[in-house]
Amino acid sequence: MKITVTKSELQNKLKLVGRFIAPNKINQQYESFLFERRGEILQVAAADEGGWIKTIIEHTSDTEEFLFSVNAKTFLDGINQIPEQPLVISLTDKNTYYDLLVEYAGGRFSMCAGIHRIFETKEERKPGDIVTSISSINLLYGLRRTYFRAASDELRPVMNGVYLELSGASFTFAASDGNTLAIMEYFGGGEQSEIRSGVILAKKLCKVLIDAIPSEDEPMEYFTSGTNIVFSHPLFTVSYRMVEGKYPNFRAVIPKNNSNIASIDRNTFISLLKRVLVFSNKNTNLIKLSFQDGKLQGNAVDMDYSMSASEEMPIEYSGNYMSIGFNGVFLLDLISNMQTSDSIKILLSDPTRAAIITGDAPTDAEQLTYIIMPMSI
Repeated sequence: MKITVTKSELQNKLKLVGRFIAPNKINQQYESFLFERRGEILQVAAADEGGWIKTIIEHTSDTEEFLFSVNAKTFLDGINQIPEQPLVISLTDKNTYYDLLVEYAGGRFSMCAGIHRIFETKEERKPGDIVTSISSINLLYGLRRTYFRAASDELRPVMNGVYLELSGASFTFAASDGNTLAIMEYFGGGEQSEIRSGVILAKKLCKVLIDAIPSEDEPMEYFTSGTNIVFSHPLFTVSYRMVEGKYPNFRAVIPKNNSNIASIDRNTFISLLKRVLVFSNKNTNLIKLSFQDGKLQGNAVDMDYSMSASEEMPIEYSGNYMSIGFNGVFLLDLISNMQTSDSIKILLSDPTRAAIITGDAPTDAEQLTYIIMPMSI
């Protein structure tokens, strides 16, 4: 059995599915790539305890059907060192295993390959399953702007992921760690539907999708299959176990009647936070922000080491004078992820209630909102 494939094609597809792979001494099958050819299609897949990912490799072969597995790290490390050129992969049946040989100009390497199916990659789509269409760019940026706020809380597993909600033709992504809340909304971003549904996407699935989805917009689909959710992109298909449970009503914590509004240059504010944070208490990262007409003042104090910092910047402000404390690390993280906005708005009601942070949306069809809880000052 022989396969001919370019080095870049093989390498790129292995790196794509390799995002699923991590050292696993208990279930070593999850340290391997699984190759399978049926008809004219060659797929490579990787998996862990929660799900799997697979993609198609462009190639030529002299054999219609075969299946083999190979240690992912060793195989990919070997491919990485070869210059760009066609590769010829040969399989010799040794009854209980394959002898795998990779040949290239001036060299070769060989290793053992398994002959058994080490994990399943069935989509298990059933009649009546509801398939939802979504833009790949909306999915990518919806996850990218919320995923980093998901919690890591063993006592509340429903918070350890991103909530994806479909309502009519709109999608909402939400994630929270209890101190902050990230909401990305796309209005009319899908096909009109009377269905309202929500699923909690595991953090690993979110990270894989963020890394795997290219920057070019493509139509995608997803559907739920038992306890798993399956996403299909023209380049790959991924299935992963959903987080079980009901996601909290995140909209209930969004403050109302925020009459104090500050318009701030994002980059200048980021620089202020970075400089002042150096002198904040390392246990609390507390920064006090004082808002008044035309000016914002940031202050940090570390009484343990007799350190302090204060800095002012110009802003547009409408409202009453107000001083409010925040975790500066959380605040900086939120502001830094609003990369599409040169200017941001901070909406405040009083120093004991959460603040709303919004940016300039590129279009009327989307809205990014961050919520951050205050700290005592």
